[in-house]
Amino acid sequence: MAKMVLKFTFDADVIEVPDFIVKKRKFYQSKFDEWLFDENNDHPFWLYKKGKKVCVSYRAEAFVMWLNTYILADSEEKADIYDSNTKIYLKSWPVLNF
Repeated sequence: MAKMVLKFTFDADVIEVPDFIVKKRKFYQSKFDEWLFDENNDHPFWLYKKGKKVCVSYRAEAFVMWLNTYILADSEEKADIYDSNTKIYLKSWPVLNF
């Protein structure tokens, strides 16, 4: 397992994932983005206005949920959140910018 930083506008979340996720992190981020913004997917990260999906609001829990549900479903190793809303993490840890 490895730590990986998910950078957001003002701070970051740190997650722990299997090593193979880190090695292909941009690929998995792309697949996650496709899933997240697909209006056919009814996930808890949609914000609604007058009953219609208008945008998404998410942090690391969304990426972790997606990894565990779709990529790591049959794996003994699961993604998990290590730290949230932090500005303190090792600069050597791999990063994904959201």
